[in-house]
Amino acid sequence: MTTKKFIPILFLCLLISLCGCHSQQIPLSAEENKYAEILAKAFEAEAFLQHDFRAAKENRKDGRFLIMIRNSKHPDFCKADSSIIKKVSSVIAHQLYNKMENKSNYHQIECVFIKYETISSTIQQEICDRRATVLTKNLDTAMITMW
Repeated sequence: MTTKKFIPILFLCLLISLCGCHSQQIPLSAEENKYAEILAKAFEAEAFLQHDFRAAKENRKDGRFLIMIRNSKHPDFCKADSSIIKKVSSVIAHQLYNKMENKSNYHQIECVFIKYETISSTIQQEICDRRATVLTKNLDTAMITMW
């Protein structure tokens, strides 16, 4: 195969692979973005909120809204009791639910508390991962889903 034929094929393969890696996301509303900032400050952590793309786009009722608190300094969720994780998750879900767009698309809110340790400039190691799920029909009750 000549070089002239090889370059367009290589370019096409690269383009296809980049499109396959792109994950579709629903943008957060201004209130949801502000709440992520509030969570980040409150827990001295990184806070990420994410809509369930499929539930929102297909107008489904079984979506899962994701909240991730990463490397929290206050409190340290790795050392926290499961009852604290449940209580914090319930409070977060209550506060978020009041600000959420597309509420009808969500069956649950998943709160993820993750801690990473930086080993080198390119490597991070997960220290702990605590997860709780709060059903939108009963925001007062959280269930531990990963410990």
